[in-house]
Amino acid sequence: MQTPVAELNFADRIRRRIIPAPVLVFLHTLFAKGLIFDGWAGWLYVTQRTLAEFLLSLRLLEEKVAGKSVADRSGDKGIENAERQKAG
Repeated sequence: MQTPVAELNFADRIRRRIIPAPVLVFLHTLFAKGLIFDGWAGWLYVTQRTLAEFLLSLRLLEEKVAGKSVADRSGDKGIENAERQKAG
């Protein structure tokens, strides 16, 4: 989240919106890429991409709520540090 918006590509700009990103990825992969016509394989890929985008959105939302950027934290220690800062 430290990269200036002007330097991000279109997909990364959508990801910064957090809430609509998984829905937009679902619609894009299903209709714009035409995976609706690929049967179960297409639906499986759409589901995987949507789930991955949803998990990324949850991670970005967690960072936003904690007030930290993704780059500031390393592994699980970042969660422990954030909890210590709240308690301290």
